Amino acid sequence: MQVTTSALEISLARFLAASRTTGGAIAWSRSGEPVRLVVAGTDGRDPTTPITRRSCFLVASVTKIFTGVLALRLIDEHRFALDEAIGGLVPDWPELRDVTPRQLLSHTSGIAPQGDDDGNGTAPYRLDQRELLRENETRIFTLEETLAWVQGRPLLSLPGAAVRYSNTNFLLLAHLAEQVTGQRFADLLQQRVLDPLGLVDTWYLSDEPNVGTFVPGYMERDGVLGRVDDRLMASVASHIGPAGALVSSAADLVSFGVRVLRNHELVSEDLATQAFTIGPGGTGLGVLGITQAEPGKHPFTIFGGSPEAKLIGIGGGGMLPGTSTKLVYLTEADTVVALLLNRSSPPGGTEFFRQLVDLFAIAD
Repeated sequence: MQVTTSALEISLARFLAASRTTGGAIAWSRSGEPVRLVVAGTDGRDPTTPITRRSCFLVASVTKIFTGVLALRLIDEHRFALDEAIGGLVPDWPELRDVTPRQLLSHTSGIAPQGDDDGNGTAPYRLDQRELLRENETRIFTLEETLAWVQGRPLLSLPGAAVRYSNTNFLLLAHLAEQVTGQRFADLLQQRVLDPLGLVDTWYLSDEPNVGTFVPGYMERDGVLGRVDDRLMASVASHIGPAGALVSSAADLVSFGVRVLRNHELVSEDLATQAFTIGPGGTGLGVLGITQAEPGKHPFTIFGGSPEAKLIGIGGGGMLPGTSTKLVYLTEADTVVALLLNRSSPPGGTEFFRQLVDLFAIAD
């Protein structure tokens, strides 16, 4: 079975109409070939502004893959060690004295979620985060402010004992990067990841983001679908920071996936092999395992997918007010795929993504 551009255009347009999502993009590359792309709908600013190849979306937790690669580069440079406890680098965080970068990267540190990080509505600090964001809807948070907000929380499990998805793992990785280099995270990410890959449509929303430069988003509140204020999108993203504040295009994401997830550029081969091998809990180092899921099941094991399902690749996905994103490298199919939508929690979105993964996984 072949994946055709025309079939994908029809599929994406139908999904957008059915889910009342104004715009989206699918990009892919098979066997390292040039990136192909389909787009549909508008970016929401007005009915005449279409989604294009260079339309940039907030990519939410797909940011974690980029932050993870930066951390791996610093490990390759011996700035800190993968399996050495970080206590000496964060003396004001005694609860982290036995935590290692490997555990931060694989969500096995035992650190509590920042808020409702996995979206399942059960995390202990979800209501605190909701109240903070409600009271600061247009505020841009710095990494230092967010770290201070999460500091002092007890671990939920011993380091290395269990997989618990947490944004805070990646806030701390960014903090470590700043500690060992003396540079700001945003500058490190630009200089060591984005610039070497030539990703001109990708940037980090730092302390003073350019509101209006990314595709505006939509979400449903109290049964009513409406546009999310760009300032609110930027505020929430800044609070997630190195775990979710990257902006990128579908084409740039696939280029990144080909060169890093597939070709292991930027990271040494030995470390890349470790990083992109998925453990029993469904995580690698900065990446998540993706499976060939049954209908109704999530393709990412860590988000409620079946642990028995066949592992077919690595990647990540995310959701923030006004955006829903996925980036995966399907290893057996040797295909990188990105899906960007400018609506959070679109009806049928997980199933559409599952079908998209299946389509590329079985394509000739």
